Amino acid sequence: MEQQYNTKHGTKNREFSNGELVYATNFIGYKSYWTTGELVERKGKVIYNTLIDVGDRKILVRAHTDQLRHRESVESSRQERQKLPLDVLLEEFEIALPKKHEHFETPTGSPNWTPQRIRSRRQPVEPISRSPSYLKDDLNMAPHVTTCYTATPI
Repeated sequence: MEQQYNTKHGTKNREFSNGELVYATNFIGYKSYWTTGELVERKGKVIYNTLIDVGDRKILVRAHTDQLRHRESVESSRQERQKLPLDVLLEEFEIALPKKHEHFETPTGSPNWTPQRIRSRRQPVEPISRSPSYLKDDLNMAPHVTTCYTATPI
């Protein structure tokens, strides 16, 4: 039954081992941030104790597998980069090597540019001040004639 559910919903089997390097979510206030960390131990089926890096210190937190991602060590990523040196890539794609000692000079007559703030080009919006139509006197209407009836004594 569980395998059927996992197949239908595309769940991932996320298993971690002790001492593995991971990215873990660190909650600060109402926001979450991904920080580097190391797994210490497994506490349940999907809960792990993790040492996360916060500034210059490490904090022990409990994290669910949904809050953890696998991370490679710095050494392994360096080894991956060393597999294809720049010379091999440049030869393969027939790209000329850049000149190492090429020196660029700025013209002496060019002005010193300072960055300037971009100002908004939109004109300020002025509100339309109109009184509502029900407060205006309608000039097109005929003047009202009021008649007064008074009772005369008999």
